[in-house]
Amino acid sequence: MLLFLFSCLLSGEPEVPSTYSAEWVEVGFKKPPSKIIDSSVKIAMFSNGKEIGHGSGNYFAHAGRDFILTAAHVVNSKVTMKLTDGKKLVDMRVIYIDFINDIAIIVPEEPLETIVPMHWVLNKSKDLSGNKVYHSGFPSHYGKLLIKGMVSADNGDGIILQSFALPGSSGSVVFDKHGRVIGVLSAVGLHMSQFSPYPSIQEDVVFISSVQHLNTKKIMEVLKCGE
Repeated sequence: MLLFLFSCLLSGEPEVPSTYSAEWVEVGFKKPPSKIIDSSVKIAMFSNGKEIGHGSGNYFAHAGRDFILTAAHVVNSKVTMKLTDGKKLVDMRVIYIDFINDIAIIVPEEPLETIVPMHWVLNKSKDLSGNKVYHSGFPSHYGKLLIKGMVSADNGDGIILQSFALPGSSGSVVFDKHGRVIGVLSAVGLHMSQFSPYPSIQEDVVFISSVQHLNTKKIMEVLKCGE
């Protein structure tokens, strides 16, 4: 599998098509699950003042504090990184990073105005195989998208989805149909062909890192230490 690099194909962010409204009826959220889209945030990378790539994450509220969950490799960079809040760029600070599980928590240096935080609730199921899942992020140059998938395997070491992701999707939080957090999008599969010496991306085989260890107590500890 391949850990995502930041997408260097940049473009404007198109509006989410209205056809997504049919999806909301199916998933069964108590409130419109456009919250997944509304909480999705682009984490942009800059060099010499120019945006050279990006990753994704989701904005959460918990016990009066706000934070963003993303992948560790998204924020493991020596270049300047900013959160994209509408047309404004916001400084960010990394307060927790777990390279083994490829998970990171960051906080914006000021309240975000166009990104709406979701309530932090974990899915604590031991085996999610067969469950429908959803994530919203910024794959490649396509702007913000909502994507549906299914858990193909949950073997304890990681979770594999039949879904869709590209460079730039890294760090997108994956939710179940009730809006509970399952994990963080971390990688895609690679396919070796006899016709080429180079591997090709399998964008429909998606690997996510479980966040089961980030229970309410752990989140509170991280946020307090990051103050």
